Amino acid sequence: MNPLKRVRRCLGICSSLLLTMSGCGGGSGGVAGMASQPPSPQSCGGSSCGGAMLTMTDAQGDFTNYAVTVTSIQLKKANGAAVETLPKSTTIDFAQLVDLSEVLSVGQIPAGEYVGASIAVDYTSATLIVDDGSATGLKVLPVDKDGNPISQLTLDVQLDNKNHLVIAPNRISRLAFDFNLLASNTVDTTTAKVTVQPFVVASVMPTDSKKTRVRGALTSVDEANSDYVVNVAPFHMASSATNGQVTVHTTADTTYEINGKAYQGTAGLTALAALPTGAMTAAFGSLQISDMTFTAANILAGTSLENENIDHLTGNVVGRSGNTLTIRGVEIGRHDGAFEFGGGNVSVTVGSNTIVTEEGQSGSFDISAISVGQRIDVFGVESINSMNQSTVNGKGTTFDATAGRVRLVITPIWGVVKNTTAATSTGSGSVALNLMAIDTRPASAYDFTGTGKTTADDAQSSNYVVNTQSLPLAGLALNAPTRMFGFVTSFGSAPPDFNAMTLVDFSAVRAELDIGWGLKGTTAPFTTESNAQLVLDLSNPNIGVEHVIEVGPMRIDLKSLTSSPMIVPDATSSMQLYSIGHVATHKIENFNTFADFATALSSALNGSTLVDRLAASGSFNSVTNTFTADHLIVVVNN
Repeated sequence: MNPLKRVRRCLGICSSLLLTMSGCGGGSGGVAGMASQPPSPQSCGGSSCGGAMLTMTDAQGDFTNYAVTVTSIQLKKANGAAVETLPKSTTIDFAQLVDLSEVLSVGQIPAGEYVGASIAVDYTSATLIVDDGSATGLKVLPVDKDGNPISQLTLDVQLDNKNHLVIAPNRISRLAFDFNLLASNTVDTTTAKVTVQPFVVASVMPTDSKKTRVRGALTSVDEANSDYVVNVAPFHMASSATNGQVTVHTTADTTYEINGKAYQGTAGLTALAALPTGAMTAAFGSLQISDMTFTAANILAGTSLENENIDHLTGNVVGRSGNTLTIRGVEIGRHDGAFEFGGGNVSVTVGSNTIVTEEGQSGSFDISAISVGQRIDVFGVESINSMNQSTVNGKGTTFDATAGRVRLVITPIWGVVKNTTAATSTGSGSVALNLMAIDTRPASAYDFTGTGKTTADDAQSSNYVVNTQSLPLAGLALNAPTRMFGFVTSFGSAPPDFNAMTLVDFSAVRAELDIGWGLKGTTAPFTTESNAQLVLDLSNPNIGVEHVIEVGPMRIDLKSLTSSPMIVPDATSSMQLYSIGHVATHKIENFNTFADFATALSSALNGSTLVDRLAASGSFNSVTNTFTADHLIVVVNN
């Protein structure tokens, strides 16, 4: 799927908070699972404070890189009192958070009811790149709605009156932010600009089941209780930063990679305890909603995470010739602490001495395991040659990992099911896909030459064979999309082309409906508007360039349907949010029931109010022509 086919206006889906642009002049006692150090300079005692955990993620968007600097996050009470929760600015590439939530800040803050927040974001040195199919991608300039370059924004947060952030002693409360890139940016490829007007998704409770990452400097290990404590330092923040502390719990199934060596269970925790205080760690796992404790499934530590004596690169292998890998969509962390984000190709050389590991897997691996499509982390030596045709942000870049390391990272793929073969007692199941995308890139971006046992066996996007092992296939439907996570088959060994660890069947693949009415808007967007459903008027002459349902990689033009789909609420969902966004007042109304939403919408659409856009998230049944939404927003121009 080519992301540039998408054109989006700024609106938030499934929002229980609203972040709105308010200016462009510059940004201004222990709890279970959390240590007591506050993440702000404000003094705080155990009886007067409670635990706050802030996480950050991103919805699927049009960008391969969206790196901006967050300089401040303040929580605010109704009386205007505020507390800073991000003591040091950090650069975040939000495009890398599609399948991940990052723990941004934890610790103790004054107890009370927080009704809002403000987030300061700096676009001065932003790297915003969309994949246009070229080697470098299209770098776009962030501008406001009037076309003026953006430097700094202060995003004001107003929480739903029914869902304030309540901080109380001896408990943890979580505030989950979602910088919804898809909803907050409009790309103009002819001018290489992106209009930024963020309505950003957020919630006092998480609305997804993404894995969570806790990154930070090691402070102590308790082998008897199978846990350890870190000073949280999210993303690329230096270990000297203080974003509070969190306790990471481990199990016998927790896997580790420490200084390039794999461990599991007790042996891994023992190896972790041998590291010096201050060693950087990153734990990937899950937050328990009931008590906000964190349990790790996979842990990286020491030089497996970062190394001051070596450079680090991450990206997808889009081609391989011998021992030379072509990597695209890279992020480079240099040994001196500098970072660079870019959409260009980088040439990486590996050799017989390159150490190869696989995320969450034990065993022995070598460079033959690195194949086309695989997402990898590379530790090696970067060199820049202006005559080299491989470029990152316009500079020729090569990477030597012949004496370094490569880690194979769990990689997502999208495809449409062609046929399935269920697992038997003596073998593994398989699925043949019409491959649409690997990670965030269309299948056309990958050169599968050399992936097969013979040339005839090379992987083909039109018939991409996945080993599903013993995974249940009953939920997969022919000619329907699916998403799978796993590892690409070793180079020169296909078929199968991919080994799946998990899969998402058609019924669980999220669908998005997006329609806009251009610059003019419309006073009559629906043919039917009731407490039970909405039906769009697809004959409305003001419908803009975007009128689509996306189900995974599939795009359905609303105007190609024989009739407009019914938009109905999802009565089975435990997290329904239906919203009305007001552009002029930067206000959003949120409703937990579709009936309350429909009543308010009917009142708002008084015959003169213009509707700018509608976006919904849920599932689409093409047989009944029904879009079942658990999140929906209508944006009106008042």
